[in-house]
Amino acid sequence: MPADNRRYVHHEGPSSPLVRATGYESVTKLCDVSGAFELCTTCGQLAASPCGFRDYREDHCLCESDDFRRTVPLDASLPCVLCMVCGLHVIAGHGRWRLVLCPPCREWSTGLNARVGLAVILPGIHGLVNGGEVIRGVRPPKNLFEAMALNEQRPHHPHRGFRFHEFAQHGVIQRLRLLGFEQGRRIRLEGYLSACAAAGITSDDGKRWIEEHFFGPPA
Repeated sequence: MPADNRRYVHHEGPSSPLVRATGYESVTKLCDVSGAFELCTTCGQLAASPCGFRDYREDHCLCESDDFRRTVPLDASLPCVLCMVCGLHVIAGHGRWRLVLCPPCREWSTGLNARVGLAVILPGIHGLVNGGEVIRGVRPPKNLFEAMALNEQRPHHPHRGFRFHEFAQHGVIQRLRLLGFEQGRRIRLEGYLSACAAAGITSDDGKRWIEEHFFGPPA
């Protein structure tokens, strides 16, 4: 999720110790998940067997067959993901309340939705069902059907068709390329995080990239 056109340099080697991977097992519980995850440089999704939060769950990237999803309950098949704003923390999956944003980015997204005037970033899979985010000048919808109706009432909103999940996935892939990771590889998550740290990438980069999409670069 690069914020500009800087050419990031991928540093690795004995002089560049790996950054430890962290993830949120619950809304506020931050855990060390080092050694558990790999990152696919083709689709930008995580893979693990088992994942860093539940020792009986697997994570499969989008490039792998989805046959395994047919053998487990739908809730359990929801994968762990990188935060879809900052791309630096893992968010635990395998549950019906699976989120997609880390706590700091979730708080920030509420303000962005208000500025855009539409709920363009939702914190988790049940975001719409449970009311979504605050939309400026409009009360939050009570359920999915109300949210759909509200969306239909705003047909001319410039960001009505914005697909945040696809946007976030593209951002991770773009960041991997700028860091020097070509497609067709599986890398340790710590290697990606270390490359981000060496390039000076912080959570602000992901937020800035999204803000520039909606509001353009700062004057």
